[in-house]
Amino acid sequence: MPDRSQRNRLLILALNGGGAGMWGEAQKALPMPALHALMQRGISGSLGTYLPTLDAPNWASFYTGVNPAKHHVQAFTRLRPSGRPGPMPHQVGLPLPTFASQLAQAGRRLISVFAPFIAPQGLANGVIVRDRPSSDGGPLTHPAGLQPQLERELGLLHPPHSMQSFPAQGLPDAGAVNAFLASQEQSLRHTHDIAAYLMTRFDWDVSLVHLYAMDTVQHALWHYLDPSHPGFRQDPVVEASLGRLSAVADDVVQNLVNLAQPAAVLVFSTHTFGPCVKVLNIERFLAERAARSAFGNGGLMRRLMRRSSGENMSFMSEHKVIYVHSAKVNEADRQRLTAELEDLRDPDSGAAVVNKVWTGVDLYGSANSDAVYQTWILDLARGYSARSGAPESPLLWSMTPGKDYLSGTHRQNGFWIWSDPALGASQVQPARIIDLAPTILSYLGLAPQEPMEGTALLRQFVTPQVSQGSY
Repeated sequence: MPDRSQRNRLLILALNGGGAGMWGEAQKALPMPALHALMQRGISGSLGTYLPTLDAPNWASFYTGVNPAKHHVQAFTRLRPSGRPGPMPHQVGLPLPTFASQLAQAGRRLISVFAPFIAPQGLANGVIVRDRPSSDGGPLTHPAGLQPQLERELGLLHPPHSMQSFPAQGLPDAGAVNAFLASQEQSLRHTHDIAAYLMTRFDWDVSLVHLYAMDTVQHALWHYLDPSHPGFRQDPVVEASLGRLSAVADDVVQNLVNLAQPAAVLVFSTHTFGPCVKVLNIERFLAERAARSAFGNGGLMRRLMRRSSGENMSFMSEHKVIYVHSAKVNEADRQRLTAELEDLRDPDSGAAVVNKVWTGVDLYGSANSDAVYQTWILDLARGYSARSGAPESPLLWSMTPGKDYLSGTHRQNGFWIWSDPALGASQVQPARIIDLAPTILSYLGLAPQEPMEGTALLRQFVTPQVSQGSY
């Protein structure tokens, strides 16, 4: 067993989409007493995050302590310095120093379980279970020999992912919902078992555990959680199953804290949730507008991830982001298209679909003026999401609760908890996602490197005192 007696350890729990009551905006917040107990021993509050409301850009800011213009992840791909969309960050890592790479440079040991973007490069003293296979088909773990060891002890590794266990026929009745929730309980326990195995067999300074299942549940079942959802349903059987899942999530939190005996615990989520009634098909919108203009045609409107070359298309789309070719689309057309997006109305309700179309400069304050593509980020109205669909599909897809996966969608801003008995009684303090990396490093006695722009929030812990058995 590793010796834990002589230095502080930090346990980081990422509750994907979870809140203090686990369910963010839902009025029927399900209790999580272990999470509430952590809140009573430290600082908690809202966590300011970035548009678009996607995991990738905000996780990249969590690691690097900088805004998306500087780490170049503004959707799911990483922009090259030229502004062209490039490879997925999980394939190549992030271009800037991260708190994980600084830990490695200082000889600190990191355990990472299902956290995105953690690649072995620069983490020779880290133990990693990746959140997805590498692009070359390599092992899910670092070191590579860890995967067969884990699978002998715990069974096959199953990295969690969006829509996991959501059946093609949807969730038409309480029985199907309960089976789906049981699969998410299994996912939580699987993550717990891997983290527990690693923390008891390897020496570590920081353990980062990503509890993904709550995100999947809220996407699929928000209509059971939020009375403001137009398709809100009440079913005592489903409510009981949701209560069991909440209890499992809370037990995972409590068990990991008890097992790790850390000096401090950081819990965070990069977003909350709200209802999703319809989804905007960005490529249908672009195809309709491009077909009657001089800057392109519908044949160019293809999904970003399907492109096979660096072809200079007028537009490319990626969920809630549009990449606009700076030379092929003139300023007048850009202004007209953004105005049309902001004027778009739902024909059934008359409600606005897009609150505002932001550019990267608007949101992040900087961009490469020579970039081939300008980035447009959609701030979608409550009740709406966006995807890159086929140009021939409808402009607005209706999301039918129980049939379609997107009953709920991400909303901007999350929450954070820094729990440490040394902080005394509960305090409320808002933070930004870019503050977490410098806070982690400063707590461990390490100076954040340039270009981190966040603020270390716990100045009193720049030189931490050894704390044994705080929990």
